[in-house]
Amino acid sequence: MLKCSVKLLSSLDPGIAIVTAINIVGVKHGATLNLVLTVLKIIPLIVFITVALMRINVTNFEPFAPFGFGSIGLAIAFGFWMFVGFENIVLVSEEIREPEKTIMRAATITIAIVTAVYTLIMLSFIGSVN
Repeated sequence: MLKCSVKLLSSLDPGIAIVTAINIVGVKHGATLNLVLTVLKIIPLIVFITVALMRINVTNFEPFAPFGFGSIGLAIAFGFWMFVGFENIVLVSEEIREPEKTIMRAATITIAIVTAVYTLIMLSFIGSVN
């Protein structure tokens, strides 16, 4: 089985091969890699928010809805895209201790963090545009 896995890994993209190899070694290593990659994705967002909030121009928020309230509805509709994929949290329910509490807590915390990050990105972007 290991020889077959090595042959399969050699024919894949290097990034996919590394992630697959780590997951073959163990789920804990895969979880650690997933955490590191997630943090590496969030760092640029936090840097953007920090830099943009230092350059914010409050007059960019006046008038509140320059294109009418229909544009707010459109923005809300596009905002729902940020919540796509959270249903995948339940896929790992068999591998978690106390999934009844843990999954609900993880989903709530994740949605709160994503909502906060998206809101801060949009406010800082709109506020810092000249």
